[in-house]
Parts: sequence; C-alpha cells; structure tokens
Amino acid sequence: MHLSHPLKKWSAVLISAAVAIGAWLTYDWHRHRVIVILPDGAPAQTPSVTLDYDPIYEYHPTIIHGKNGTVHIPRKRAYGRGWETMRISASKGDKKYYASRSPLECKYPMVVTLQELPPPPPPPTVIEQVSHLLRIFNALR
Repeated sequence: MHLSHPLKKWSAVLISAAVAIGAWLTYDWHRHRVIVILPDGAPAQTPSVTLDYDPIYEYHPTIIHGKNGTVHIPRKRAYGRGWETMRISASKGDKKYYASRSPLECKYPMVVTLQELPPPPPPPTVIEQVSHLLRIFNALR
C-alpha cells in the first residue's frame, strides 16, 4: 500500500513538528536548572529548592528536589511568579548547607555555591528551662 503524495507531506510535517516540540521542551527543561555546589567544590547529591513567598492565608511553598547537583525549575515558576525568595539547601552527612536568591538574581542556568550553616544551638538544660519558667511566673504576679 502506497501513501498518496499529500498524506506523505502531512506525515512529514507532523513528525517534524513533534521533533521540534520535543527538542524545544528538552532545551527548555535543561535551560531552567540550578546547579548546586558544596563549599568543597563537589556537587550536592540531594539538593532542594524552595520557592518561598510572603504568606497571606495558607502557606504552601513550592519545594523542588533534585539529584546529582542539579535541580530543574519549571518554566512557569522560574522567573519569580508567585515567589519572593529562592532558598537552596543540601546536606552532606551531619552538615547542612544553604543559599538564597531573589528573582532578580536568577539567571538560568544558575550555579550556586552553598555555605555551611552553623550547628543549631544545644537544647536548654533543665535548670535553664526552670529559671525561664520562674521568670515568666514572676512577671505574671
């Protein structure tokens, strides 16, 4: 069975359009990425990006996880539409790393070198907790 000439042309056009759309989507996917580097120069294995905004009612920031040092940001979220701060974080062992960017600082593809966060303060001792409660109790009298 042979296809008629117009049908061959339309098939070629449809295949070409599908290939072009696929190529554009792949390019766009890789263009909007954040490459996350630890202070030692190694890529962060499990980075995450939180697109944070100033909450009014319910607060549900967008959290996007990546792997092997790369996080892909969807195009519709890449340019600060609805968010005010991009928070990039990762951890390695017991150390935590962090960076933040505003929408104006985001130029894709973006390479971000994280900084190590200081360790959290130790929890208060029982004596410190009791003394704090006593101060509150004395202030209420």
